[in-house]
Amino acid sequence: MYDLCRGSLDEFAGGFFGGYCRWAVAMVEGFNKAYGAAIEALRKDKRLRQRDVEGLTPRQVGRIESGQCRATLSALRKLAKAHGMSVSEYLEELSRHL
Repeated sequence: MYDLCRGSLDEFAGGFFGGYCRWAVAMVEGFNKAYGAAIEALRKDKRLRQRDVEGLTPRQVGRIESGQCRATLSALRKLAKAHGMSVSEYLEELSRHL
């Protein structure tokens, strides 16, 4: 049993949950990269440039496509609009690229 008086709670949690946290972070990062790659593939299939997505900068689109961040609902609306689709149509089409 870990004696909380001898170490910090962070050390205890890190040791107890550390393996799980590393696994969870790796899973999220993997999902973000796959999701972003699908967004990029769909955009390229439709022959759109990153700057064609009104309301998002090319840098923002690039960060989403590279998996550095996940697309918010607002970003998904803008991506869908750039593709001439509703959000649900866009997500359905996106799922085909995953």
